[in-house]
Amino acid sequence: MSIYLHGDALSGKISAGHYFLGSHGHFSEVTREIYTFSMWHGYSAFLGLLATFGIAKWLRGRDR
Repeated sequence: MSIYLHGDALSGKISAGHYFLGSHGHFSEVTREIYTFSMWHGYSAFLGLLATFGIAKWLRGRDR
């Protein structure tokens, strides 16, 4: 998603009421709604990754 949006909110910033998605030190201005969507997408992707590793560890522990 961050490729399509040219950045993500977790690397972005809010400045003087303007919302920017960040990518490798470059910022793209977006609407508040896109910024909020990107923020929640980033959080959910991170939590999904943690859940995947946690489930894999749990399943590996059951085989022993």
